[in-house]
Amino acid sequence: MGRARPYEKESRPTVEAAIATRGAAAPMATPGGPGARDGRHAPDSGRAPSDGVEDVELARLAGSTVERIRQLLSLGILTRRETTAPFQLTDIQRVRMADAFEKSGIPIEVIGTAIAEGRFSLDFIDTVFPAPAPRSDRTVRQVAGELGFSVDLVLYLYTMWGLPAPDPDEPIRVDDARLLEIFSRLPPEGLTEPALTTAARLFSEGMRKVVDSSLEYFHNYVEVPVRASGMPAGQAISLIGQLAGQLLPLADEMIAWGAPRFMEQRLVEHFVEMLDETVEEAGLRPRGHVRLPAVAFMDLTGFTRLTETEGDEQAAEKAVALARLVQETAQRWGGRLVKLLGDGVMFFFPDPDAAVACGLELVERVPQMGLPSARYGVNTGPVVFRDGDYFGRTVNLASRIADYARPGEVLVSAEVVENRRSDTVAFARVGDVELKGVSGLVTVFTATPASDRTPASDRLNSSLKMQAIIGAI
Repeated sequence: MGRARPYEKESRPTVEAAIATRGAAAPMATPGGPGARDGRHAPDSGRAPSDGVEDVELARLAGSTVERIRQLLSLGILTRRETTAPFQLTDIQRVRMADAFEKSGIPIEVIGTAIAEGRFSLDFIDTVFPAPAPRSDRTVRQVAGELGFSVDLVLYLYTMWGLPAPDPDEPIRVDDARLLEIFSRLPPEGLTEPALTTAARLFSEGMRKVVDSSLEYFHNYVEVPVRASGMPAGQAISLIGQLAGQLLPLADEMIAWGAPRFMEQRLVEHFVEMLDETVEEAGLRPRGHVRLPAVAFMDLTGFTRLTETEGDEQAAEKAVALARLVQETAQRWGGRLVKLLGDGVMFFFPDPDAAVACGLELVERVPQMGLPSARYGVNTGPVVFRDGDYFGRTVNLASRIADYARPGEVLVSAEVVENRRSDTVAFARVGDVELKGVSGLVTVFTATPASDRTPASDRLNSSLKMQAIIGAI
């Protein structure tokens, strides 16, 4: 018997195949069936049975009225099933979509006419939203009181999440109530209003980036090919909905993997840094060994001009390739890409030697990609970490040093030279220079490989100890 091949790729229908069969995509996961994304939004009182609900219960779960349910039924937006309980939980999202249509300026009567004429169908909603979160039996005000939060704080948390603030006397969504309950279990030190609102904002910003990037992928590689196929608009929307229903469970799984995986990596880094500081404070480190973080900036001179001459699409492709290069290179040298800044990039490194080595590799490789020459600046010293970013004089000076560098040059501060622990880089004093926005003269040095016989990408040194520890876990 042959050995099983792990991680063998499952055969899946492609977008092209789905278009060719004009919507005959693989069967969708049904609510409650294999692959359904249910259980996550189960109602807190158990009053939303899986076998269906009446119009009064649907109105409650959707935060609507019986009159509204009957209006949507008459327009064909909702369909009554020939069962004891004529509506399904997926109809909650149909009600919400109808509200969204009206808020965007599309009369629901127009939607109803399109459905009646066979131009349009909302059946994709059942696939994309198989388990929409219902409304709770409790109001926002009641949940806030039970958790010890003020109503004003809860409404402000919605603002920090980037969501519309609900009426405090209306039933709260079950998933929102669950998240507020999670917030209430934070340590006492984290239950102050500034701490909670900051946590809410950072959490929502991170999640929105994940969602936005997922939707950008779906738009570019699924939606655009379907729309360009010449398929009638209504049929295209139905097919796009089917494909979204296939991809959304995969996105859920990736998020479920990514959160603990990246949290593990960052926690290892964090505790290694804490241990390093403890060793330093206890005087257990050999004399002369002082570990300072480093901040680096890279700027591409003339990148904006490149976008004007080569066009947006080609420039976007090169920007994606550049982002991948700087991300991979920074990680290989034990650093982290903090953010992209238009024509530039900001990095953080736990060790200045690694920051310099990374810069030498980047200024060497960037022009090989057909991009303008890069200039790179490094400074080392204390920094302030807040909201996923770094601040302070160390950061400002690194940015100004990068601005002063010439294309293809790596410039560093005197502090970087003083704290070096590697002999793989040669430094030459440029002199005391004036930098924009910096008071007084600043001594800067050029950094070059100590030996041109060894490519920058091969010059590994002891500054990668922490990265090796993390990679082994």
